[in-house]
Amino acid sequence: MTLRNTMVQLVDYRDLEGIIDTNKAFACSDIDMIYERKGKFLIGEWKKKGEEISGGQKILLKALANTPNFFVLLITGYSEDTKLVIQKIQLLDKNGEFETKYEYDDLYGDQLQDGVKALTEIIQKWYKWADNVQK
Repeated sequence: MTLRNTMVQLVDYRDLEGIIDTNKAFACSDIDMIYERKGKFLIGEWKKKGEEISGGQKILLKALANTPNFFVLLITGYSEDTKLVIQKIQLLDKNGEFETKYEYDDLYGDQLQDGVKALTEIIQKWYKWADNVQK
């Protein structure tokens, strides 16, 4: 998941805020990570440690998690140079609850890669499921 254009800038959507007269709070959101395989979707929302999900984003992620063939992960971590550091991985279940799949708080040395390995295993397991599901 490398950026194709390292000079890319984030899009500022402020000009699109408040455009629905009957719902001024209606706003767009972005998705940090998405995979698709045979009509099945794995979504990952990334947050830094201590960063909260906004109310609107919670509504969006819960709706996606309740959509057939969508799986939603909340990943706590960041990228450092070209390496990912993953501290926590949670799966959002159909009841809107987060189930922790991986957590490590004090990262150092080789343990920095444990989170990446955990996420890799989750993605590989999801891919195998998505690739073999009968339509």
